[in-house]
Amino acid sequence: MTGYSGEQVRAVWGRATWAARARAAGAGWARPDGPAAAATWLVVLLFLTLGVGRDYAYLQDGGLALLGVAAVALRRRTAPRPGIRRAALAGAVLAAIAGAYLAARLGPSPGTPRSYDIEALYFVVTYLAVCLFAALFYREDLFVVVYRRAATGALFIAVACCLASLMTGRPILVSQSHGALRLSGTMTEPSAWAPVLTSLVLLALRRRAWLLLLAAVGMVLAASPVCFLVLAGTVPAYYLLTGTRRQRVAVFLVMSTVIPAAVLFVQTARPGQYIHSHNAPEAAVGRLLSGLDNVKSDGRSGHNTRFASTRGVISAVRADGLLVTGAGPAADITYFRSEFPSGAVQPHALWVSVLFDFGAGGVALLAILMVVAVWRMRARPLVLAILLPFFVASLINSAEEAFGYQFVVLGIVLFAFGWAQPSRAANSSRGPLRATVPGPVRGSAPDSLPGEP
Repeated sequence: MTGYSGEQVRAVWGRATWAARARAAGAGWARPDGPAAAATWLVVLLFLTLGVGRDYAYLQDGGLALLGVAAVALRRRTAPRPGIRRAALAGAVLAAIAGAYLAARLGPSPGTPRSYDIEALYFVVTYLAVCLFAALFYREDLFVVVYRRAATGALFIAVACCLASLMTGRPILVSQSHGALRLSGTMTEPSAWAPVLTSLVLLALRRRAWLLLLAAVGMVLAASPVCFLVLAGTVPAYYLLTGTRRQRVAVFLVMSTVIPAAVLFVQTARPGQYIHSHNAPEAAVGRLLSGLDNVKSDGRSGHNTRFASTRGVISAVRADGLLVTGAGPAADITYFRSEFPSGAVQPHALWVSVLFDFGAGGVALLAILMVVAVWRMRARPLVLAILLPFFVASLINSAEEAFGYQFVVLGIVLFAFGWAQPSRAANSSRGPLRATVPGPVRGSAPDSLPGEP
């Protein structure tokens, strides 16, 4: 009897339909028309299109609520009792936290009480939607495939629009900040691409070299210091968490060379020589150098809007006696919008926002949960490749605000709280996967669904 070679088997799988691949991967009833698939596309696409449809972004919350009600009413397998209990508990806890703060009225005076109530309600609804998705609809393989496809498609559109704008001189879905046409696409600003570009780099390093080229082009066109910092901070951390012993040693060797060279460059380079360059990436390097100089000199030289704004938020926390308790859920939005209408001072990172809203204790709890989530996530290298960049970006950037922070909360509830369940594909014995570029091998999650090219 003639056997089939591995190449023939892969070719057969490659011709399978998307629905068949999803079922084979254990996605169950999550077909293209299923609620789980719809919920996943809803979460991912609304984040990736905030630049062109921000006014409709809250459709995510309503859509997830409707899908949740439908799943529970139909009693499908994707709405098991543990998931329903988790979603209900999350809603009760969020409502209790917001209610306690609003009843105590610990917050400062700028703005009306009604505005604080509305923002607290948005806080509950926004993060309850994340918990609802995690409890009822999250499927690891489905999430990875949907995110990869949506992010790649959004990046294709952004790169095409940016290149067309550069060639024609007419701005099409680009940012015109800092005197240059920079990658923006369907996102709100170039720095918003930081976690997306970094996640695509990590996914490309695992399996798709061509995607690495596309991500590199996007990184150059974005010309954002935040994108550079997130990439530089995430890639080594990812390989230290998920890589083999040889890869960890390689990371240490590379970093032992790169870090001293980078420090020397920062100490000797003059930001002005780069800032006024007509080359957008060089200008981005100049802004990065200026920002680092501002931090080193404690604001006496250079320019760093985020650092200055963070100092302003910390000063407000101390002045209003909020270091211990905080002002309450999403109180920072109303406070700084009323106190600083120009936007000169506002939280530019997740931990800064949490400091104002929940005090130093909230920041400490957030740090513990993020560390625990990342540590447990290391056994799921594909999910870590997607979510770790959002964790890193949230520490230095606030682009997309709560919609970007949602992916941090998703990682926390799935892994720090233990809501994530291993998929059947992750537990199947399919043998080693071949990758275009050698990548981490720790963990049981496959690089793709069966037949996914």
